[in-house]
Amino acid sequence: MNSGQTKKTALITGASGGIGKAFAELLANDGYDLILVARSGDELNRIAGMEMTRNETKTIVLPMDLAADGAVDKLVADLKERAIVPDIIINNAGIGLVGETAKLPIEKQMAIIDLNIKALTKICLRFVPQMIERGTGGIINVSSVAAFMPGPYMSVYYASKAYVQSFSDGLANELRNTKIKVMTLCPGPVDTGFQANANMDTKRLVYKMMGPKSAHDVALDGWAGFKAGNKVVVPGIMNLLTVWSAKFMPKALMMPIVRLFQKPK
Repeated sequence: MNSGQTKKTALITGASGGIGKAFAELLANDGYDLILVARSGDELNRIAGMEMTRNETKTIVLPMDLAADGAVDKLVADLKERAIVPDIIINNAGIGLVGETAKLPIEKQMAIIDLNIKALTKICLRFVPQMIERGTGGIINVSSVAAFMPGPYMSVYYASKAYVQSFSDGLANELRNTKIKVMTLCPGPVDTGFQANANMDTKRLVYKMMGPKSAHDVALDGWAGFKAGNKVVVPGIMNLLTVWSAKFMPKALMMPIVRLFQKPK
């Protein structure tokens, strides 16, 4: 560990709520110092205050939009200035959008790619060499059950998660003979602000049948799976069945189900 750190440090993106916030609480309880990144500085500061009071956790708050040009470079520069190399990276920041792909605003769909793919990839590419040099480290990339199938009415989002899954699997394989662990966390529906921001219809029966999990439970499953050395964690029986079905069910049968699930309000 470098001289600027006294405890292990976790970098968590999308940390102002939902799964990211839940991870912050879990890792603080496990004795990690935190680097919290999200657009909402006020909410990050509130979380930081809570964890510092409850766990004596040293917390650095970096409000920024990781989808913006140069944001990841700024993040890296900020941490370099503080002589910090994260021991654990949790790439949780992500956005989605429901609607007819041809009619949704192009700039909003490209923002999905900028955040879900480009920012996540650049963070990994920036910090993995430092982890290799140090001989230890870990990455949790938050993917989705969406990674395993196409998604009508959320085509760009589903494709972005397929990229995250493929990239993470390949990176994990490359690092298999090191002490650096790479895992994907693949939740289904989660009770967070994501659905509202994406304009999903959460009142539909097919959505409720999926049994949305709490952000805390998803993070808990993910953190336990990471510590156990798992490469992929899919929280919940229904989500496991969904992923299994996607691997074996013909697309002609799978696509109408996904279409029904994602159909706009």
